[in-house]
Amino acid sequence: MVSDSTVPKPSLLLSLLKWPTIVALAAFAASEFLTDSVQALQWMWFLPRPLLAGSALVWALLALGVVRACGRRRPEARALVISAGLSAAFLCVGLLQMWGLPKERPADTLRIAHWNASYPTDQDISDQALDGLLDLRADIVVVTDAGQLAVGERALRCVAAGYEIHRPGRFTVLSRLPVAEATPIAATKRGSASRIVVSTKWGPLSIRAIDLPSDPRLPREQTAGELAGVVALVDASSPDLLIGDFNTPGGSDSLRAFGTGYVDAFARAGSGWGGTYPARYPFWRIDLSLVRAPWQAQRAEAIDLDGRRHRAQLIDLLRDASAR
Repeated sequence: MVSDSTVPKPSLLLSLLKWPTIVALAAFAASEFLTDSVQALQWMWFLPRPLLAGSALVWALLALGVVRACGRRRPEARALVISAGLSAAFLCVGLLQMWGLPKERPADTLRIAHWNASYPTDQDISDQALDGLLDLRADIVVVTDAGQLAVGERALRCVAAGYEIHRPGRFTVLSRLPVAEATPIAATKRGSASRIVVSTKWGPLSIRAIDLPSDPRLPREQTAGELAGVVALVDASSPDLLIGDFNTPGGSDSLRAFGTGYVDAFARAGSGWGGTYPARYPFWRIDLSLVRAPWQAQRAEAIDLDGRRHRAQLIDLLRDASAR
């Protein structure tokens, strides 16, 4: 028979369950306010929002179960009910940041795809990935680290599908529309950027493809600012679309370094689950498309092409008719 002294007291159980709830809720609230602006605390912003809020909800419900099992009302009950309500609300906020109501593809839009393929330069891209990429039927495709996508038989398949091929720096561009410019503008240890200008029936669309380093220890705001500073020395324009692997979640303060007036395409018009990394269990939405007027995102989604590392992002854009 187990002695009473070996059974944890309700007050101890409540402490063990209550404090993780408080810590998780405080981390969620602080990170929503600070995002990645403070290096020492940016790790909180990198924690998946639904996972953080869901954990707080589980701990709060377990603590409420302990209170109920005690057989008498405890003063902690009201605080735990409030904690559970806050946790549920935060969970909804976290899910809304990662998920959008399913939407049909709108008619007569410009379809753009981006995928961080993460293939070394000497490695063939998989047939599954290439098939999936072509099946997207995008007007413009931007691929980061595309390996041998634009070489040999695979290049011939892209051309046969109606694409012209350009390779500005680390990016490979496939376009069914005339490309006026495809130029690398920055390649540093803090990231890479290229300028792409495509002629559309609505007028030119200027794109800045961006790839930022993945090391989570790097100060995100400083890293983005340094790359933006290098880019500004070569290209001070404000492109219509910023697209690429930013290696920081959508809504981050660091993204402001690349300009103001941009709207996150998935936040505005997301369809389905928007996580892009890792491909099989995409808890992070770090591959982003930022759009500015007169262009607007009508639909955005994330698609797994080969289960390798990143999911691709697919965006349907429309130019404001009044600006034609």
